[in-house]
Amino acid sequence: AAEEMIRKLDDLPSPRTIKTHLPLELLPPNLLDTCKVIFVNRNIKDACVSMYYHLLRRKTDFDSKFVDFAEEAFRAGLCSLGVVSGPSYFAMLKSQYLRMGHPNMLVLWYENMKKDQRKMIEDIKNHIKYDISEEQIDALTEFMKFENYQKSSSMNKDRDTGKETEGIKFVRKGIVGDSKNHFDDDMVRDWDEWI
Repeated sequence: AAEEMIRKLDDLPSPRTIKTHLPLELLPPNLLDTCKVIFVNRNIKDACVSMYYHLLRRKTDFDSKFVDFAEEAFRAGLCSLGVVSGPSYFAMLKSQYLRMGHPNMLVLWYENMKKDQRKMIEDIKNHIKYDISEEQIDALTEFMKFENYQKSSSMNKDRDTGKETEGIKFVRKGIVGDSKNHFDDDMVRDWDEWI
């Protein structure tokens, strides 16, 4: 299956976009010399909340209270699906930090995107050297507003029917700081000390 996926990627015309949750150490060694790389990071507490709901959404027998999941799975780095959690979250940041300043690497934070989405689009445009008009940037900024993206995202639709899925959405809230609705004061103190 992995060989088939790599073959399909090789067959795509350039330029192409490939999304992964892997750190640079697990990707081709010359990647930064041959490709533009964009890392998108998120506050670890919000990432934990997001992963929890992602697992609840999947049709598996995952059944956990948030506190148990946060402490026993996410923080311990036991999440699957190639998701960066716990100790591997910091390993991913270190992977980026060791290459900070490389001209082919751009590091973004979700929280900054939420503050100024247009600037983030312009940063990406400049990084990949893609020429688009101000009107196109305006249209993209409007399309990518969370409420618009949430409505149009194929990730919130059933793959077979194309209809919107019931229950928890993949593109769920899109807010910064949702961890405040899940972490009690003791957890916040404990995680802040750990971080």
